[in-house]
Amino acid sequence: MIFRLLSRTRIEEYLNKDDRIILPVGSTEQHGPYGLTGTDHLIAEKLAEKIAELTYTIAGPTLPYGMSLHHTEFKGVLTLKPSTLFCVFEDVFWSLHKQGFKRIMIINGHGGNRNTFGALMSEYLYKYTDMKVKFRCWWDARGIRELIRKKFGDREGKHCSPSEISLTMYLFPELVQQTETKYKPMPDRTVFENPVHFKEKFPDGIVGADPNLATAEHGKELFEKISEAFISEMNYWGE
Repeated sequence: MIFRLLSRTRIEEYLNKDDRIILPVGSTEQHGPYGLTGTDHLIAEKLAEKIAELTYTIAGPTLPYGMSLHHTEFKGVLTLKPSTLFCVFEDVFWSLHKQGFKRIMIINGHGGNRNTFGALMSEYLYKYTDMKVKFRCWWDARGIRELIRKKFGDREGKHCSPSEISLTMYLFPELVQQTETKYKPMPDRTVFENPVHFKEKFPDGIVGADPNLATAEHGKELFEKISEAFISEMNYWGE
């Protein structure tokens, strides 16, 4: 079930028997020359909807914005500051708690959200001890890092990776038009000082990755294995 497609009555009926919800979060940012700007939140959303379907739970509304300040010298980037992201999701958590959702799985598609959500959960779960929250980046699902390493090795990189491009090629085959890009290995030091410095170091927006390795077949295998791992986690909570 998808939250935004349910009536109030349907949600009331659901909450009478279950208190689980899956929230997809990501970002809207550049993903190299041809990657979709919605890559991070679209992957999270599709996973959430698939998991909800197979666990008879609800997929909540997607948060399509994340902390992407370091990408802002590129076009196609809509970002929240960490403090704004913190406040937005604090209010979302409060609303969910008020409604009666007490077990929340967050499916995250953007690495830049990790620190903010970590701080948020440390503070918020201290206030609401009857809530349980799992924050999961899709690439941390059981067995996925090993699968990515097997398929792409060091060419997975850090941004615009073949794994995420593969996922979008599988999920949105009509939208991802693959073009050849020049692979540049990850530099010894990936530290950057500000958005201008980031673009100087990575002018094509790709960080140590080789998206040329991406295929829809890889994406299908990744999607199925990620879904399977998270379905198991959702079911572990029980009814």
